[in-house]
Amino acid sequence: GKVIKPLAIFQNMPDDGLWELYEDFYCYGESETYTFGEIFPLGVTQDMLAMIRSDAVLNSNDDEDGFDVRIAELKAGWLAMDPMGPDDHLGVALVLIYELLNDEEYFDQFEQVFDYLDEGRIDSLTYCFGWDSFDLHDDIAEIRYHLDEYINSEAPTNFVVLVKEEEDLPGHYEIGENSEFSIVHITVPQVAVATGLMSIASDGLTLMGEGLTAIHENMQDIFVLDLDPTFLNFSEVESDSDLILILESSNPDFLSLTSYGVEKFYEAGDWLEQAFEKLGIFFDQMTDLAYAVYPYEEDFDINGEEFIDNMEETSDVAWDIYNDFANPDSTVVIDGERVNLSAWFDNPPESFLMMWKNYVFGIDSTLGGIFPDRFVSIDVTHLPSLPKEFYLHPVYPNPFNPVAKIVFDLPKVADVKLSIVNLNGEKIEELVNQKMKPGKVKVLWDASKYPSGIYFGYLEVDGKISVRKMTLLK
Repeated sequence: GKVIKPLAIFQNMPDDGLWELYEDFYCYGESETYTFGEIFPLGVTQDMLAMIRSDAVLNSNDDEDGFDVRIAELKAGWLAMDPMGPDDHLGVALVLIYELLNDEEYFDQFEQVFDYLDEGRIDSLTYCFGWDSFDLHDDIAEIRYHLDEYINSEAPTNFVVLVKEEEDLPGHYEIGENSEFSIVHITVPQVAVATGLMSIASDGLTLMGEGLTAIHENMQDIFVLDLDPTFLNFSEVESDSDLILILESSNPDFLSLTSYGVEKFYEAGDWLEQAFEKLGIFFDQMTDLAYAVYPYEEDFDINGEEFIDNMEETSDVAWDIYNDFANPDSTVVIDGERVNLSAWFDNPPESFLMMWKNYVFGIDSTLGGIFPDRFVSIDVTHLPSLPKEFYLHPVYPNPFNPVAKIVFDLPKVADVKLSIVNLNGEKIEELVNQKMKPGKVKVLWDASKYPSGIYFGYLEVDGKISVRKMTLLK
C-alpha cells in the first residue's frame, strides 16, 4: 500500500546519502510528508511514522546526575500516556532496568553480608537482613510486564533514541536543522532475545530466593532461639568473644539446628543446585550471543573478545558453583582460595553458635567447612603452571557461526604458524606466524566472509603439525 520510487534509493546512495536523509527526517520535525529524497514520493504512512518516530532524546554532555534526571522525566511521561503504547512500555522497562542495576544501597548490602560471613557474625546476619532485603521478584515481574507489552504488540514498533552530541540553539534535548546526534534503534527481535535470557536468569534467582525464604520464614522452627534473659547483660561487651560467652551462658543450645532445620537446609541446597544450573544455561547462551556479535563489535562499540572472555568466565563460575552444590564436598576456587559454598547444605552444622565460637577463638576457622583451607600453613610458592606438552584443543564452538575459538598449549617458546585450510587443501587465511611465549594461546577466527562448509585449523609448532576439523554452519 506504499508508493515507492526504487531508482531514488540508488540516486541517494553516494557518500552518506541514505543515512543523511534519515538524520534530516529528525532534523525537520519527523513529518509524515517527508519523502526521504523521493524514495517515498507521497511521504510515509502513519504506520511507518509510528515505527521511526523518535521515542527519546538524550544528551551525551549530561553527567550522571543529569542523565538520571532526564530518564526520570522520560519515565514519568511514558507512564502518563493513556493508553500506553508499546514504545512507552519499552521505555519504562529500560529505565527500570537501569534503576535496578544502579541501586547502590541494594548492592552495598551484599558487601556487608560477606563481611558478616567472613567474621562469623551469624547473629548480625540474621538480625540485620531478611530475604526481603534481596528479593527482586517484584522488580523483575514489573520489568517483564512492560517488555511483554512491547514484544507482543500488534502495532508496528521500533524504539528510537536520539543522542545529541553538541550543544546548539534549539535546546539541550531538542533536535534542530544543524544538530549533531547519533541514532540508536532497539527492535522487537532484540528485546525478545534479551527477555528470553532474562527469563532464564530470573527463574534461577527465583529458585535461590525460594530456598533462602524457606529458611528465613521458618527461622523459629529451624533454629533453637530461646534465651534466658537473666544472663543477657551486654553492658560489658567489648568483643565477639564476650558476646558469644553471654549467649552460651544464656542457652548453650542457642542457634542449634532442629531436625526440621536440618531437613530445610538440605531442601535449600537442592533449590540452589537447580538455580545455578539455570544460571549456567543463561550464561552459556550469553556466550553464544557474544560469539555471534563478535564480527560486528565496531557496530556495537564493544570489545568483542573481552565480551566473549567475560561471558565464558561467568559461565564457568556459574557451572563451578552448580557442581559444588551437585557434588558433595566439591569446592570452588575464589581469589586463589578453595571455597565449599554448599558446605552448610551438604552437612548442616549442628550449632551455628559453636561454629562461630570456634572461629572467633581460633579452634576451627573453616566456618563449618565453607573455607576448608583456612589458616593452613603452606610454605610452597605457587607459580602459574605452564602446559607440559604441545596440544591443539578441539575448536569451540563446533559447528560455529561465524566465529570459532582455536586454543592450543605451548610448553616452551616456539615458532608458531596457524592457518585455515579448506577441503581442497588450500590455505585461505593465516592467523598466526611468529615466535610465541609458552602458555595457553587463544585465537579467534571470524569466518563471516566464507561459505558454509568444512574447514581445518592447521597448526605447526617447531615443525610439529596438528589439525582440527571445524564446521561453519550459517
